Amino acid sequence: MELNSFNTAKQKEKSPKFPELEEALAIWISNALLANKTITGEIIIAKAADFAKLMNIEGFTGSVRWLNNFKKRHNIKQYNKHGEARSGPSEEELAKEREKLQELISNFDLEDVFNYDETGLYWELEPSKTLSTGPLSGTKKSKNRVTLLLTFNATGSIKLPALFIHKHQTPRDLKEINKSKLPVDYFWNKSA
Repeated sequence: MELNSFNTAKQKEKSPKFPELEEALAIWISNALLANKTITGEIIIAKAADFAKLMNIEGFTGSVRWLNNFKKRHNIKQYNKHGEARSGPSEEELAKEREKLQELISNFDLEDVFNYDETGLYWELEPSKTLSTGPLSGTKKSKNRVTLLLTFNATGSIKLPALFIHKHQTPRDLKEINKSKLPVDYFWNKSA
């Protein structure tokens, strides 16, 4: 897009009928998102109506059309929440906990301080993107997975065998294999 056509498109954008209300609403949405609150169109309309009442603004209807234009003006789109990014402590809490942990482990030799983490391994999951000369249809994604628990000490000099959790006690591929001789500690659980 050329710069001139971009400016023309910007000029055609309709300015808001209630700029003070929209500014207050945009600030409220920013704060709500920082607090990891879920926001829907209905919530935005209800909050806008509250602001209109508080600001003694008459004629505000909070229609779906207004909502769509508000979202365009403020670049608000629907996104899927995913992952566990917000399930942990805040930055301040994390700093305090790190200090406590440093104090606690300062009494130990780093060789004796261990860390572990679990992860899922989807061994049949194919990449979702590919190079091609044209569009391709996708396939159903495999949900076959195992859980791995990895443990090592703070210096990295000691690594315990991985804990491997499969959903079958004896999967077909391991029928003739003695699981105690595997390079992992093998366990099973229906939910893996």
